[in-house]
Amino acid sequence: MTNKDGTAQFDRAMLEALGGTSFSTATPWYKDPVKFEGVPLAKLLDAVGATGDCIVSFGLNDYRPKCRPKMPASSV
Repeated sequence: MTNKDGTAQFDRAMLEALGGTSFSTATPWYKDPVKFEGVPLAKLLDAVGATGDCIVSFGLNDYRPKCRPKMPASSV
């Protein structure tokens, strides 16, 4: 699925319509558990009709995790 110049771009309402989830976990950066909220990646990938066996991603600090082919969708 694409909706702008060959890309899939989502606003907040579109992401909320996909359905979100949340979880709390301990991190090394905070004393108390931190709550994270958002759309599960598997739902987002399904919404755009993604195919393939690798996700290329990078962080704001340019961190780039290694591609993990054939990772089960339930783990994303």
